[in-house]
Amino acid sequence: MKVRCEIFVTEILPNLRKEIVILLYKKYGLSQSKIAEKLGITQAAVSQYLNNNRGKKEINFDKNEKKIIEEIAHIIATQDNSKNVGNLFCEICIRRFGECNH
Repeated sequence: MKVRCEIFVTEILPNLRKEIVILLYKKYGLSQSKIAEKLGITQAAVSQYLNNNRGKKEINFDKNEKKIIEEIAHIIATQDNSKNVGNLFCEICIRRFGECNH
């Protein structure tokens, strides 16, 4: 039996990261190495997200989830620490799976 967080990490998170990487690259003009540094992943992983070799499973994010993704990218790009990015990831998870009790 998989718990919600495990499903989120294995099925949703790769596509969520891909969307964030694309925004950081295209909207904010960050280099692959800068994106990798900010996300704590390798430059090769960033390249794979941009070339659709990671996060391949098609996930349809609704408009509210897309707004959250854009907010996450903005916070990462501008280093705005006024909001906790982790809570925004949890918000998407809760929207998908309901309240979490951890």
